[in-house]
Amino acid sequence: MADFRFDDHGSVCILTALSPEGRAWADEHLPDDAQRWVGGVVISPRYAGDVLHRIIKTGLTLEG
Repeated sequence: MADFRFDDHGSVCILTALSPEGRAWADEHLPDDAQRWVGGVVISPRYAGDVLHRIIKTGLTLEG
C-alpha cells in the first residue's frame, strides 16, 4: 500500500495520506491551515512537484 494518493485535477491537486507514515509526514511538513478536501490536502499545481519530490526523497511512496 502506498503512503499517499495524489490526484491532479488540473487547477487543483489533492494529496491524501494513506498510511500512518504518510499522515505523520503530512502533519510535520504541511501547514496546519492547509485547505482540506475529501480527506486530503489541496495543493496548488505550482507547488505539487516540490511536495511530491520531498515525499519521494523521504522514501515514502505515491499512488496515482
